[in-house]
Amino acid sequence: MSTEHTSPATLFLETSLGKIYQGDSLRLLTDLEPASVDLIMTSPPFGLVRKKESLMSSTA
Repeated sequence: MSTEHTSPATLFLETSLGKIYQGDSLRLLTDLEPASVDLIMTSPPFGLVRKKESLMSSTA
């Protein structure tokens, strides 16, 4: 599967718990160190992009 026409993944959120990247997961995985990923979540429910109150903060 080719990823040459996709844009690179960008850092979406970083906290003391970890990082969230937004973009093409296949392309991102080629740039990560082996055994450095604990979870990959793709195609999250659309409800997650809705503006709502959250306990998470990008400054945590």
